[in-house]
Amino acid sequence: TVTPTAGTWFQGQDFGNAVPSIYTRVLEGIDGTIRITGGTFSFTSADFAANNGAGSYSFLGELSGSTVFSVTGSLTGHSGPFVFDTIGSGNAAAVIDTLTIRVMPVNSPTSINVDNIVLSTSAVPEPATGLLLLAGVVATWRVTRRERDDQPDI
Repeated sequence: TVTPTAGTWFQGQDFGNAVPSIYTRVLEGIDGTIRITGGTFSFTSADFAANNGAGSYSFLGELSGSTVFSVTGSLTGHSGPFVFDTIGSGNAAAVIDTLTIRVMPVNSPTSINVDNIVLSTSAVPEPATGLLLLAGVVATWRVTRRERDDQPDI
């Protein structure tokens, strides 16, 4: 689930990597923030376009309310044609349940677009599953050992 938490966000139907994208008008000096939630996941990258002036970004990854990673960086401003830059998370293996992406104006951009937020999920075994697996390995080892002990020594 993507939720805007600061700034005013719009769907860009004329510009994207491919169309559509989302964008916030930061010309007024207002930061834009979105929050992504929904189970556990990893964050790989996102595409950004700072239009007509430079900007900056931050990624905050959290798990159960604790910070897992925090990354900040600069966005190069582009004048037409506008170009997207892919920014990696720097923590693609980190498992999180909340990702906050914040964009900030630096040199009076008219807007900052965000597109292609790459997330991945992986099945995380429940603790009980790991215990059952361990119990199965121990049981197999004991049966194998018992069968070996029943063999006569040569």
